[in-house]
Amino acid sequence: MDSSQCRKTETTLMETGKAASVPGIPVKSEARAKFVYLGPFDPVRCDGVSASMFDLLAWLRKAGHSASVFGFGPDVPRAREDVSQLRNRLSSEPADEDGGVSYTEEGVRVVPSLVPGYCHKGYSVHRSAFARMKALLATAADSIVFTVDADFSGVLAACLAGVQGAHIFHSPGYVGYAAASPVFRFLLRRKRLFGVSAFAANEIMKYVSRGAEVWPPFIGFDRIRTGLTWRPRKVLGYYSAGQHKGEEIVTRLIERLPGFEFVAMGLPVSGPKAVMRMQHLGRTSQPRQFYASISVMLVPSIVGEGFPRVALEAMSNGIPVVASRIGGLPEAVEGAGILLDVDEDRAKMAEGFAQAIEHLFSHEAEFQNLSTRSLRRAERYDHFQKEQAEEHVEMLMRESTAVHDGNTEHPQHL
Repeated sequence: MDSSQCRKTETTLMETGKAASVPGIPVKSEARAKFVYLGPFDPVRCDGVSASMFDLLAWLRKAGHSASVFGFGPDVPRAREDVSQLRNRLSSEPADEDGGVSYTEEGVRVVPSLVPGYCHKGYSVHRSAFARMKALLATAADSIVFTVDADFSGVLAACLAGVQGAHIFHSPGYVGYAAASPVFRFLLRRKRLFGVSAFAANEIMKYVSRGAEVWPPFIGFDRIRTGLTWRPRKVLGYYSAGQHKGEEIVTRLIERLPGFEFVAMGLPVSGPKAVMRMQHLGRTSQPRQFYASISVMLVPSIVGEGFPRVALEAMSNGIPVVASRIGGLPEAVEGAGILLDVDEDRAKMAEGFAQAIEHLFSHEAEFQNLSTRSLRRAERYDHFQKEQAEEHVEMLMRESTAVHDGNTEHPQHL
């Protein structure tokens, strides 16, 4: 499915009125189920995968389902501090029987596991993580389990536990990584596959030779919207998570646009100019402060990402997006932002971004029009994401019930 087909599908659903279901009642069936996310998880939820999976489970919890996160991360001081602060702030629950900790947020039980040396980007089993995953899944035998990306340990644990569920590729770069292992590729045949965009789904077909459905990342807009009225102030925002996000483009823009302010959230941006001229808000699960302080969102990715959710987060606040025309970004922006080609000549690419930004701020009517279109795009996406999630959840629940009743050997009939 290409991006035009994806948009056509979304438009059809909207026009037929299927997305007009009552907000907060996402599942048609009276039945309730247990849903678990198993895999890499940053409890601060500043990264897209952690935020999207938590937002999906919080939405399911509001529908009356049971929802849990069995999250894994490297056992480093920063992670230990994050878990301790969140647990103390959000829950007074005692330690689990196995000595672990948990807390509850928005009705979702979060069980963070910090494992020395844990890495979710390989196809060799991380023994400590795998043992912990098996112990957790033993308490969730009748659950529907989500796994993501190149987390081989999580996929293997879920398959051996015999739990039903789905595997979602948020990062297309991990599709080839996972497919490089014959064992991983075989295990993925036991899972229903999803990509967060048509671009990601096409990458799955390319590397895994199996069709995948599109399940766009779920965004809890209530946690993101500021309710502010926007004026074209010269403040540019950027989500920092590494060079692939276009960090070099941003550092060049800092030099090229001396009359603008820059605000970033996420990881620190390297370079003396960035340190001097960029306000850095750090990692945060409450990004309202970030979106309340910027007027335009920069998404200058230089690789094909699945579906950078920061574009929709900004648009839900009426903030115009200036982004790269690559990967899933055209699907996210959907004509309501400014898209620019990626160029191996980074200076040339940065100049294109600079000219687009200067033009936008010198044409107030165009700025306001783009702001309005951004709000409308985010509203459409909010309806569509719930419609898509409802359909996929219903399908997973039917398949899980059929397997438990012995009516089919496996959802994929393998």
